[in-house]
Amino acid sequence: MRAGDLPRAEGRSRTKRYRVELTDHERTESLRLTHSGTTPARTLTRAHILLPAAEDAYDRATAEVLSASVRTAQHVCQRFAAATPDESLAHRRALHGQLRPRRHVS
Repeated sequence: MRAGDLPRAEGRSRTKRYRVELTDHERTESLRLTHSGTTPARTLTRAHILLPAAEDAYDRATAEVLSASVRTAQHVCQRFAAATPDESLAHRRALHGQLRPRRHVS
C-alpha cells in the first residue's frame, strides 16, 4: 500500500480533528517497522495508518485498504496527536498497567 494511492483532502475542508505530521525520523521509523517482518500486528497496522494520514489521506480510505475500522484509524491519529510517536504505536495496557487475564476455554 502506498499513501499516494489513497484519496486525499485537496481543495476541501478537512473534517479530521487530528492532523498527523511525521518528521523524517518518524517516517523512517514507521517504514522500518512495516518492512522489518518481526513487528507485532497491532503495531504494524498503526504504522500503516500513520503513513497515509501524514499524506492527508482520509481515514475511511485508509481503513478500507487495511481492512480496519474507521474508528481505529481515528484513534491512532488521536493518540499520535496527544502522545509521542512511540506511545501511539505501542499496545496500551489495561487494568492499571496489567494485561487483562486470558479466559481459559475448556
